[in-house]
Parts: sequence; structure tokens; C-alpha cells
Amino acid sequence: MKKKKYLIITVSWALLIAASVYINTPPAVTDIPLKSPFVYFPFEMGEWKGKEVIGPHFFVNSTADDTLTREYENKEGVKVRLYMAYFNDMDSNTRIPSIRAIWWEEGFTVKELGDEKVTGSPDVFLKGMMTSYGDRRYFCLYCYRLGDEYITERSRFKLMTSVNSMLKRSDNALAFEVTAELTTDDPEGAMEAAREFSREVFSLLVSEFLPE
Repeated sequence: MKKKKYLIITVSWALLIAASVYINTPPAVTDIPLKSPFVYFPFEMGEWKGKEVIGPHFFVNSTADDTLTREYENKEGVKVRLYMAYFNDMDSNTRIPSIRAIWWEEGFTVKELGDEKVTGSPDVFLKGMMTSYGDRRYFCLYCYRLGDEYITERSRFKLMTSVNSMLKRSDNALAFEVTAELTTDDPEGAMEAAREFSREVFSLLVSEFLPE
């Protein structure tokens, strides 16, 4: 008798929790485009001047709703690559790249660094990464954005996306990468230039392109 009573109480609590989640879950929001397409992203930002380039396979041939693949150079001759892929509607069936895996597939050795705050906001961090192949070395900063939250771990990004999908709630998403080739003359200078460039890009992204 007691077991039956406890079972009824447990089921009742479960139903109450489920009802509460359902009631408090915002309605599904789909197809949230950029405020302005990436084609309008400037080719000149301060001392940086850019040009279109062919990016990694994913950014060129992905199912993203908008992509950008460019190379920018400053007056010191430091070159950085900027890759962005934006998804109007992100759910568990949408494929988003593992930026780390893209480098692995190209045969590069990958060493992850810590998260770096490279913008004026305390909520935005980018994952640092060093990659190498023979005598070629690169410094990479990347992150994912789901809705209005910035995430540096893809496993967490996938988990959050799956939870949203189960709750029938979807979000827009962004995959972001800045990469600088490290020269033998001044690798630290190239890394700092990539950080500075990322700050400028995100300031513009948040104010002019990403939905609020």
C-alpha cells in the first residue's frame, strides 16, 4: 500500500514538473536572420584591409544560411583569416563544424589553449588553439554562439542544442574562427594582432550584424 502511495506521489510530482517546463518554455522561434548579411561586412576595419578567399570545405559548402571567408592584412604585414558561418535556425539535425576537427582532417597537429577574453564584454570568450604542420604554424581563436550565448566547447554546444530540440525550442547559431599564421620573426606579435582583430570584428558583429 505504501509503495503504491509513493508511486502516486512520484508520478504527480513528475507531471507537475513536466507541466511547469512546458508552461515556462518559450514558444519555438525559427528562422532568425542576421540583421545585415555578411556580404556587407566591411573589407576595411581600421588598419586592416581584406579580400575574399576560399575557406575550409565546411564554410564554403555548408548548409549555413550565410558564410564569410576572408583574409585581412594590417600595415605590419600580419595576415589573419576570418571564417564565419551563420544559421538562421539551429536544431539537433543541423550540422555545425567542429573547428578543431577541420584542422585534424587537414593533417595538422592541434594543441588547445585556454579561453581568452578578447572583447569588451565579460560574457564573450574565444578558445585559443595552436596548430602545426611541418614548418607551418598557426594561432587560432574560435567559438560558437547559440542564441545569445557564446560557447567555446563544442560538446556543450551540442548538448544545449539537443536540449532545445527536445523542448521544441530552436535558436540561431554562429561558428566563428580567426586564424593567424605565425612567422618566425615575431610569433607573439602575430598572436596579439589576431586578438586585436577579433576585438574589432566582434564589436562590429554585435552592433551591426547579429540579432539581439
